[in-house]
Amino acid sequence: MIRKTIFISGIASILLLLAACGNDSPTEQVEVEVNVQPQVAAQTGGEQPAATPRQQMTPEERAAAREAQIQRSAAAEFPTAALLDPNTASLEELSVLPGVSAETAQKIVDGRPYATPSEFHAAISTGLSEEDIHAVYHGAFVKVGLNSGANEDFLLVPTTIAPNRLAHEFEEYRPYDSMEQFRREMSKYVSEKEVEFLTRYVTLD
Repeated sequence: MIRKTIFISGIASILLLLAACGNDSPTEQVEVEVNVQPQVAAQTGGEQPAATPRQQMTPEERAAAREAQIQRSAAAEFPTAALLDPNTASLEELSVLPGVSAETAQKIVDGRPYATPSEFHAAISTGLSEEDIHAVYHGAFVKVGLNSGANEDFLLVPTTIAPNRLAHEFEEYRPYDSMEQFRREMSKYVSEKEVEFLTRYVTLD
């Protein structure tokens, strides 16, 4: 069974808004998570320290914080199987997904088509726990366009970092000319294996 070491926007994440510094690169004028999900903390050796406000951090501390996040990402486990497309998957395929009951599978089929992750989320979120939604998104997801996707859709992509921060980084590097560019930019924030995991959720449009 896949260990649930990543989280989605539906799971409460504690964020600290950081002030922009004049000489810093745009990629660092973002939010950082104060704490990680309990599952990740447990796997990486206990509770993580609270983040320091960015304006109080030295460049060395910022670099250390980023490296610590990449290490947490590297310690996490990620599914590697191809995601099901909720618009085309059969009732039988959907029914065997973790967190998906026969009733939920039928609800997914009845709600087609889904143009965005947000539409899919609206169709399945009623009556499902956050844990179940988390499990569904490991197996089925409406992929989001990197160049055209809305912030609300990026927030639904599973990740080990704060969803708001991931969404910010997705948007920061637009337009994307290639998936290789996406991999290169995301590798600044998460491990290589999480980068590959994230590519399952996006398209180059």
